Formats: sequence, C-alpha cells, structure tokens
Amino acid sequence: MTRGALVITGTSRGIGAPTAKLAAAAGYAVCVKYKDRKVPAEAVVDAIKAAGGKASVAALFARRRPRTRASGRPC
Repeated sequence: MTRGALVITGTSRGIGAPTAKLAAAAGYAVCVKYKDRKVPAEAVVDAIKAAGGKASVAALFARRRPRTRASGRPC
C-alpha cells in the first residue's frame, strides 16, 4: 500500500538520492526529479524499483520566483 507520493529534487547527487530511497522504503511513491543528470536519477529509480518500491523519473526545473523591485525580497 502506498502512503502517498513525493517529488524529490536533487536526487542525482547529495542528500536527494538517499532521501528518495528512504521515502520509497517507507512506502511512498517517489518522483525522482533531475535537471541535467538523467543517468544518475534513473539509477536511483532503478534501485528503488529493485527494492520493491514505486518510483518514476522526470526532467523538471524548479527555480525561485523573481524578486520584486520594490522590496528586494522574494515574492
């Protein structure tokens, strides 16, 4: 039974890959997001599926909203 779904960014390196694997092991369906590193992201998905988890891979680019001119703070 799936507990829910998570989109995890930065899974091709750093803390994102183990976070995705732990979330999948806890029963979440995981969407592994990458910007430039498709092969490492696919490797994370393959590892999750090999362990019996649910995962997919997507090329997404998340960025911050533009700053406002009046305040200089993010929107």
